[in-house]
Amino acid sequence: MKPLKLVMSAFGSYGGEEIIDFSKIKGGLFLVSGDTGSGKTTIFDGIMYALYNKMGGGDRETKMMRSEYAKDKQKTFVEFTFEYTHGENKGVYVVKRTTNFRKSGVTSDVVLTLPDGEVFNGKNKETDEKIQSIVGLDYKQFGKIVMIAQGQFRELIMENTKNRKEIFKSIFSMDIYEKIERVINDRFKKIYAQIKDNNLLLEENFNTAYVSEENGNTDAWREAFEKRDTEPGLLLDVLEQEIKELEIKKNEEKKIIDKKNADIVKLVKRISDADKINSKFGQRKEAVLRYESLMEQKETYDNKAVILKKAKAAGEVRQVQSVYIKTKNTIELREKQLEQNKSKFVLLEQSHKKLLSEKESFEKKDKQSHHTKMRPIPSIA
Repeated sequence: MKPLKLVMSAFGSYGGEEIIDFSKIKGGLFLVSGDTGSGKTTIFDGIMYALYNKMGGGDRETKMMRSEYAKDKQKTFVEFTFEYTHGENKGVYVVKRTTNFRKSGVTSDVVLTLPDGEVFNGKNKETDEKIQSIVGLDYKQFGKIVMIAQGQFRELIMENTKNRKEIFKSIFSMDIYEKIERVINDRFKKIYAQIKDNNLLLEENFNTAYVSEENGNTDAWREAFEKRDTEPGLLLDVLEQEIKELEIKKNEEKKIIDKKNADIVKLVKRISDADKINSKFGQRKEAVLRYESLMEQKETYDNKAVILKKAKAAGEVRQVQSVYIKTKNTIELREKQLEQNKSKFVLLEQSHKKLLSEKESFEKKDKQSHHTKMRPIPSIA
């Protein structure tokens, strides 16, 4: 707050109208001096009265504000103009408080003019509350911080910690920091709750994770699991290592499966060629043997499929399972094709036997025909 002007009429030591223009003072520090009874304290009383409808200090009553030197018709009022140069209350304010002396007692009316020139619309009590909200201090706090009466500075120093905290909080507008603290605290609670949920989810996933003994990571997993609360990163390291090794195995298995698929394609082609060329029945036996060999390997692939299924919970190994299932389906399709080819071979073999039988029958008939032709013709004589 920066005081700009104080007008006092029939107030305290001043019987007439006294105007103090603080804006003419150059510099931020000035001294109010004078003889005893010259009205130094009245200046501060005027400011306090304008703002809070009370005199400065606890030893002067409000009824003492009317100057005994004032004329009967002269009104008693104090008009205080002050400015806030920063913050949400920035601007120039004018407070005019008029005192009314009646038989029933002393009353006062207050008018507050806002920085935009508009008069605050409210009753005396509402206007007083508005002024206090602008100043940011109540009467007691203002008297202990801004208008410290003679000999009362010690009271501020001796205040308990809670009261001093409230006073300084109002002076330095620390509400914004309390809001920041609350926002940070709320964010902390949300983040903490999220971390707690994530930890529970990790705990659940880690409990169901499977680490294959074949890769040699079982001991490292047990050790990392025991330290999951203090060093959770160890579990991730073990899982990453497990995933890498599973990826290597997956690639190796894929190469084997690709090779088997290539072999199956070649085998199917050979079977197809055998269908076209009856003379190559020997390939049928080789294809059957090859088929039986693949069927023997089916159990091995089934076991590997079980291992890949268990590795699913360890992380990003679903692709291996997908490849295996796709390969398994391909093998089953090839098996069906082999069965169909096998059936074709059976039919082909039956056809071949039938052809051989017809050939033998034909050869017998041919021999008989030839024998008939070669038999000597009997003479007529």
